[in-house]
Amino acid sequence: MANKITFSLIGFNEVRRKLALVKAEVRGKATRSALRRASGILVRAAKQKALALDDPKTGRRIADNIRLQFGTKVYRQTGKHLYRIGVATNFKNIPSGNPDTGPKGNTPHWHFIEFGTKFVREQPYMRPVFSANTNQVINRFSIELNKELDKALKQ
Repeated sequence: MANKITFSLIGFNEVRRKLALVKAEVRGKATRSALRRASGILVRAAKQKALALDDPKTGRRIADNIRLQFGTKVYRQTGKHLYRIGVATNFKNIPSGNPDTGPKGNTPHWHFIEFGTKFVREQPYMRPVFSANTNQVINRFSIELNKELDKALKQ
């Protein structure tokens, strides 16, 4: 189950003023671009954290499958910009015995490590990354959005 995080931004008056000056299309483009760049911080941190947990004896690495994906369906339905950060895994076609397929191979076991089982304790690597980097991401988002708006206003 995904947790939702909500927050309010204080001191964003300059960015709000610039947002009001540009068209809705430009506003959306700038927001999406800034959000993608800011989300990169989380992806890089999650990959580093996952590398520490990966088994060096196997060729598969969870870090290779951590992805940043735009929520196209949500955007089409609501108009809200959403990026998902998670582990891309193919659960449908896992061969019998779950053989090691080498680098960038399928890692269907990622959630056993993140959430644990009744036999294995959890070793979260995604959740701590999100909570530890929230301020960095917000700061980066504000900087990138300001840059995008300045660029749009100069045209």
